[in-house]
Amino acid sequence: MFLKILDRLEEIIIATLMALATALIFVAVVQRYAAATPALYAYVHWIDLSWAQELCIYMFVWMPSSAPPTAFAPASTSVSTCSSTSCPSGCSARACW
Repeated sequence: MFLKILDRLEEIIIATLMALATALIFVAVVQRYAAATPALYAYVHWIDLSWAQELCIYMFVWMPSSAPPTAFAPASTSVSTCSSTSCPSGCSARACW
């Protein structure tokens, strides 16, 4: 039960960081494009998103860093592969996970 909670928490953290990083980079690119357009320059030149790329780098570094709680799971809960001879119905090794 506890490992399921950790797995779900990990999924939520990674999905949130990916969504925020994607949205932040999108806004920064749109702002950069708008600042280069003479008609829109007056509206967006004061917005400084120079920090956006650095923040996204930190977000992408933290994504795999949220995985270690599941790395210390007991051996009985780990996923192992099997050979095609030990699989029921002769399934491929990938389907035995």
